[in-house]
Amino acid sequence: MLAGAGHAAPARLTDAAIRAFVVRQEAAWNAKDAKAWAGFFTPDARFADQARGSDNSIVPTGQSTLAQATAQAERFFAKSNFHETSQVLHVLIAPDGRTARVVGHEETRIGTPGQAPRTLCADTEQALVLLDEVPPIKGLLAWFDDTRLVTNDLGVVHEVVGDHQNEDQFHTVRAVVRQHELLKLRVRVTGLGPCAESG
Repeated sequence: MLAGAGHAAPARLTDAAIRAFVVRQEAAWNAKDAKAWAGFFTPDARFADQARGSDNSIVPTGQSTLAQATAQAERFFAKSNFHETSQVLHVLIAPDGRTARVVGHEETRIGTPGQAPRTLCADTEQALVLLDEVPPIKGLLAWFDDTRLVTNDLGVVHEVVGDHQNEDQFHTVRAVVRQHELLKLRVRVTGLGPCAESG
């Protein structure tokens, strides 16, 4: 629970909530918004990178922390023009409804100055978790008495409710919580390689 707040997380993950989450994740990436993209992950998230050859063989190439993955994303954003299209292939929700595995496919068209445009494809697997609280907000809520958060059915905080005397602080908290999700990614595995030829 959040600092005595009357906040309840969604009871369980749903297929629709997860697919909408992936859409927002893709939008942040295509907008080159590294901060927003990183916000979809838990602080202890781990990234496993793999190379996929033309014969579909998979070769592990390394692991990254969230900070390292965000830095890599920022470097990629700075030097490339691109557009990514994601497809959710399978959503596997655990019996308790608190975690899920999302299997997908991504196609990215990349334009780099001085190089011919290219298209890369990636098979992805992501581990999604439904949090009981939004950790970055906990300290902010200590400003207020009788504060609670209201979430929609996707687990997105969209309102702060309470009787507050300082309206400036209230609006600051409301703006911050709208940027946070109760759904977060803990693991992302990416198998990046050439796209399979159609036909």
